Amino acid sequence: VVTTMISFIIARMTRDITFFAVGTDNEKLVSAAVRVQEWHWISDMHKYGSGKTLTKDAFVLALVGMQRILGDRTADYPLVVLCVLSNSISAVLLFLVAKIYWGTKIGLLIFTLFITGFWPYLTALFGGPICLAQMFLLASVYLVQVAKLEPSAAGLALYFASGLGVGFMMISSASSRKYLPLIAGAFFYSQREAFSLAAE
Repeated sequence: VVTTMISFIIARMTRDITFFAVGTDNEKLVSAAVRVQEWHWISDMHKYGSGKTLTKDAFVLALVGMQRILGDRTADYPLVVLCVLSNSISAVLLFLVAKIYWGTKIGLLIFTLFITGFWPYLTALFGGPICLAQMFLLASVYLVQVAKLEPSAAGLALYFASGLGVGFMMISSASSRKYLPLIAGAFFYSQREAFSLAAE
């Protein structure tokens, strides 16, 4: 509820937001997304993004959807709303992940620190694709955590879904490679009991 309210307030406040300069990355991402009808393949987005869509395929596809939902195909607004929405989902996932690792109180503390910090809002207002990558990272970590608790068949499906999340993370932002150690750490931590048994 809190994240929904924050997202709605920021979305209303940024309704008339414009690109902060001419020729920005945001403008090139919007330009590539708005020409979706001209794509023959998904990779055709790179023809229209002036090199700024590379490693941001998932972000551009999500932007296409947001442009259609909001009915705005030329402005920075759908891009900012996409980032704000990604941050809101990330806040919930961050709570769920922290709750499993350290308990509800720590989960609530980390959730509160995230939604009251400046950095998530700054990255959203500047349209950082890293917001979407961060959401996929947290979803992947959460799926790894849940997979450990499920029977073998369901657990394998969740591990597969987590892997898909990592794949989407990698094609959401050029900076997402920095998150790979985190997901690797989460996976190895989830398998610590299996490793200890193998060592015996």
